[in-house]
Amino acid sequence: MTYAPKTWADGPTGGTPINAAALNHMEQGIADAVPAGGQTLRVVVEHTGDAARKVGPGAHLVGVPMPAGTLSRHRVLLGTADASGSTIVELRKNGTAIPGATVTVTAPATMAEVTGTWTVAADDVVQPYVTQVGATPGKGMVSVVTGVC
Repeated sequence: MTYAPKTWADGPTGGTPINAAALNHMEQGIADAVPAGGQTLRVVVEHTGDAARKVGPGAHLVGVPMPAGTLSRHRVLLGTADASGSTIVELRKNGTAIPGATVTVTAPATMAEVTGTWTVAADDVVQPYVTQVGATPGKGMVSVVTGVC
């Protein structure tokens, strides 16, 4: 629903009384503007640019400090597929793999994802970490994490 703001005027002759209907209109506009549970969060981490994938943290050595919230999806997109086998990417929080947040992209696919509910506290550091690459690894990788904070 689109929010239609009111133009308020001072005083009783302004025609905009402060009453339950006006306040409920304002409250509903606020509620509609904020998703249930908070603001949508999307973090994109480029792992290798256009270089061949390899085991490790890639180009993003330090991870991303997060606001407090709940992550719900980890998606991995590859620039090009491995010749065979699988690229496996853990999502780590403060250096430890988050259970259930590991993505396996099996050749010839270039995208896979997992969903779940993973809680992060303010300033927890989240980082994708490649634990395996397929034979003749392809190039490029981006990890996309979504949730609410």
